[in-house]
Amino acid sequence: MKNRIFKGAVSAILTLVTIMSASVVAIVPANAAAQDTYTVNCLTQASTSTSDVYIRVYGTEGTTGWHNLGEIGDGENTSAQFTDRNVGEITKIEIEHIIDWFQDLWNPSVITVKNSTDETTFYNSNPLPTKGVVTLSDTDIAYSLNIKTSKDKNSGTDADVFVKLTDTAGSSFITELSALHPKANAFEAEDDTTIYITAPTTMEKIKSIELSIDTGTWYKLGADWRVLEFTLTQLTGKNAGDTFTKTVNQWITEDEPFTATF
Repeated sequence: MKNRIFKGAVSAILTLVTIMSASVVAIVPANAAAQDTYTVNCLTQASTSTSDVYIRVYGTEGTTGWHNLGEIGDGENTSAQFTDRNVGEITKIEIEHIIDWFQDLWNPSVITVKNSTDETTFYNSNPLPTKGVVTLSDTDIAYSLNIKTSKDKNSGTDADVFVKLTDTAGSSFITELSALHPKANAFEAEDDTTIYITAPTTMEKIKSIELSIDTGTWYKLGADWRVLEFTLTQLTGKNAGDTFTKTVNQWITEDEPFTATF
């Protein structure tokens, strides 16, 4: 009698455990996103930062949460990792720069985000605001511009340097290159630097490139700039891969910019 009661009790307990286990399984979503590891690499050229940087990643299968990358902006080439759901192919990122002291500027040039599915590179040519979120998309238009300054004596310049890109539709935009140069004393003799530029998404095929300088009120003497050559390469967009190389080998003054038409 006691054995029958004991066996019945055990059977009832096992049945209850089975029911509870089924209930637990039922509350786990069938489509729960798998976890993935993200690696973020950052190239900072103009202004580094010791403040915390936060990122959120968007993809074809969803969005991650916000993640603190720490002081990823504190150095020319830095990286960080975090774990979150797999968002599939990466399409855009949001970056927020939390300033921890007065005017801690940060100007990331190239940010590459990689998960197990995809690897996408984003480009930026604007300092991040002290407040607010910046969105970088894989549909943004970006270029790399390599400029070689002549090695001749006094070829360098302390003036502000600009580039103007004009497309086949007549649209144009201007970027200050001296603000993006990785060295504080930019465009000196024998300087060989690649700078990344982002452009409006409406830009068509490049038709002309103009290099110019602005001496302001401080650098009138010795401000002229002797450029050896430059190469512009489109990195993203429908015209990605287009490359424009021009031998300049002449002086650029405030009154005489250099324009190359392709």
